Amino acid sequence: MAVISATAGQLDTTAAYRYSIGYNTNANGTGGTATIQGALVKVTSGTTKGIDLTNIPLGNSSQSSRVIYRTKGAATTLEMVHILGDNTTTSWTDTAADDGTINSAADAGGGLVRFTCAATHGLQVNDRVTIAGTTNYNASYTIIAINADNKTFDVTATWVSNQSGTWEIGENMGTVTDDVPIGQYLYI
Repeated sequence: MAVISATAGQLDTTAAYRYSIGYNTNANGTGGTATIQGALVKVTSGTTKGIDLTNIPLGNSSQSSRVIYRTKGAATTLEMVHILGDNTTTSWTDTAADDGTINSAADAGGGLVRFTCAATHGLQVNDRVTIAGTTNYNASYTIIAINADNKTFDVTATWVSNQSGTWEIGENMGTVTDDVPIGQYLYI
């Protein structure tokens, strides 16, 4: 089930989002069987710009994590946006913008690079982002830490130099088709 969240976020208030769940045998959301189980919900976001997903289905006993996929705005491509690193969590609030500008990169120590964004991003720990337009950091990452200002995020990467670029929520994982039966969606 999905409902408009009381939690503020950065989702586009004019867009419709689709969600789907994948199941994995590894706690970090990789490897194993990351099969998309079909579109679960279609949600039109409200003025709070956050969406609560509840009653997220659990996998079988061999699956130790689940991955949440969603589209960006009115797009049809599912993006891996968040890793639930267990098989017990049944709710999650989506607050991330679709994309943003990276103003700078800094060495955060311990094998982490900290990216500072031009605007509040709404990202969370375990969200997936794809970075582009840099010289050395163009790749998909899982977010390790978020600072309280909600304008920076840390990822595991080798520090090279200060660079600017862009980020997008998610990692391209497939396409949502319009032939999915309407009964599989919940509209709000």
